[in-house]
Amino acid sequence: MKKQRNFNCLFTQAGETYKLYVYDNVMRDGFFQESETSASYFASKLAEIPEGATLEVHINSDGGDAFEGTAIYNQLKAAPIKKIGIVDGHAFSAATFILQACDERVMEVGTTLLVHNAWTIAAGNADELRAVADDLDMLMDANRKIYLERCNLSEEGLIELMAEDRMLTPAMALKYGFVDRIAEAEAEEPVEEPEEEHEDQPVEEEDSEPTAVRRDRIVAERFFKQFY
Repeated sequence: MKKQRNFNCLFTQAGETYKLYVYDNVMRDGFFQESETSASYFASKLAEIPEGATLEVHINSDGGDAFEGTAIYNQLKAAPIKKIGIVDGHAFSAATFILQACDERVMEVGTTLLVHNAWTIAAGNADELRAVADDLDMLMDANRKIYLERCNLSEEGLIELMAEDRMLTPAMALKYGFVDRIAEAEAEEPVEEPEEEHEDQPVEEEDSEPTAVRRDRIVAERFFKQFY
């Protein structure tokens, strides 16, 4: 019997254009099943695409494992093909790494993007927990380099934005340099920017719920809805 999979990623071909649909969490392993959003799965599918072909990477994902996302990012960058990353729904967390590896980065109408500081679940004594916090700081220092290769923010501005854990609209993502263009239907509309906004700083928005709490609540709700 063929082993079932979860964390699915659809791979299709139409002429010289190949398509990967990352419509799930980016994970190395599934729950007792194989993951199709792992770096090893991406490597196997990239090997099937001939040099010079075009790959569309469609994204609708909460993100997931930062290490898998980084590995996929580097695989895509090195692949001798044209890569077009398209946010079909949302690209959060590690899923944004995949988007950043593409030659052309596109957000469709009504989509959202989220970059944030890494978080984890840990247990241990005080020294061990302090070591985990130090490890997260080092991970963030490394992960920021992915965004800084192409975004329009200084590292200080990026640190402030990621600390806010705030969702970005296509217009905001375009302004900060996380995408190259917005789908035509939305791009035709003028973008109004707040007067007080600084060129190198995130837009401040009032919200009754802290952004970090809101992001954690949304991710937790989706996780438990999917697996419980």
